[in-house]
Amino acid sequence: MLMRMCSCHLSAGGRLEEELTYTRENHGEGVGSRDLMITHTLKEKGANVLHSDTLLAHQQVLKAAVDVSVEVFDISWSLKDVCNSLSFPLSEEHYLDMTLENLSPCVIITPLDCFWEGSKLLGPEYPVKIPGMSMNAVQWSNLNPQSLIESVKKYYATSNTLQAMEAFMKRAGITTAYQEKPCLNPNDDQCPETAPNKKSSKPLNIGAELTGGCFGFAAKYMQWPEGALLGGITKNKTGHIVR
Repeated sequence: MLMRMCSCHLSAGGRLEEELTYTRENHGEGVGSRDLMITHTLKEKGANVLHSDTLLAHQQVLKAAVDVSVEVFDISWSLKDVCNSLSFPLSEEHYLDMTLENLSPCVIITPLDCFWEGSKLLGPEYPVKIPGMSMNAVQWSNLNPQSLIESVKKYYATSNTLQAMEAFMKRAGITTAYQEKPCLNPNDDQCPETAPNKKSSKPLNIGAELTGGCFGFAAKYMQWPEGALLGGITKNKTGHIVR
C-alpha cells in the first residue's frame, strides 16, 4: 500500500501543503515515489522569484543535493549511481564508451536549464580528458558537443563510430549544450565567451528567459514546460512571465 507519509505532519492550509497540492496537480499523483523533488520557495509569500540571486541560491541548494553520497555495506553510492540519465549508443571503441559514460549526467528538471549555470549541476565531478586529443579536460560547464565533434573529426574523419555519434546528436538535439545560454552571473570567470550576456551590466530578464519553458543539453528529448518548473505563474498581455 502506498502511503503519503507527509500527510501525517502537514498543517492544514499551510504553505507546504499548497506546494504539494500544486505539484500533484501538475506532475501527477505518483510524483515523489519515482523522482526526487526539491520545492524551493521564498520566505515571504507572494515574493517574486524572478531574480538572478534567487536562482543562484537555488543552484547552490541543488548542487548540495546532487553531491550527496551515502555508504551502504562499505560501498559508497551517489545520485549518479541511481538516477535517470541519457544513454549514448555503444560504439566499437571502448575508450569512447568510457568517456561518454563519464560525461552522461543525471536528468535534472530545473529552471536553471534556461541558463549556463544549469551546466554546473551536471558535472562530472572530475573533468574528463578526451583520449588522443590535446584539448583541455571537459565538464558540462565548458563542453560544446558540436565543437568537440568537429575537433575529433580532424583525427578520425572516416570513423563509423563518429558518424553514428553525429547522427545520434542530431536526433537528440545535442548542439552547443549550455555554451550559448545566458549567465545568471555574467561576471563569473567561467561564464563562456559565447554567452549572450558575457560581462554585461544590463540586468537579465529572468521572466523572459523562462517564458515557454527550458530545455536541457539534448533539446529534443529534454523539454521542460513552464508548469514543471514554476508554480503560481503570472503573465503579462504579451504572454511573458512577470511573476
